[in-house]
Amino acid sequence: MAESRALVGMTQQTAADVLDVPIGTLQQWEQGRYDLPPQMFELFQLRTGQFKVSRWEAPAKAFEKGSLHLRLASGDPVTVTMRQEAFEELARAIARMAGV
Repeated sequence: MAESRALVGMTQQTAADVLDVPIGTLQQWEQGRYDLPPQMFELFQLRTGQFKVSRWEAPAKAFEKGSLHLRLASGDPVTVTMRQEAFEELARAIARMAGV
């Protein structure tokens, strides 16, 4: 996580805000005290433009019952659980990146 955060020049506080987690949680992940959930790392990469999605489905189809369903450039499916507000913010960011 620390390396990915450094690539975009973010402080720990900014990265914690991007993920909507307390800074202490981020610090514990970076220090190895707790395992960083893969979905959180992928979400961080998505929100910071480091993680590319091969296709973007219409938001109504991609978000279902609190889960975001994406397909990676590798073809692997990814499901991320998030609040509706966070999803809407992410959907706008992805749409901008995709030029939609």
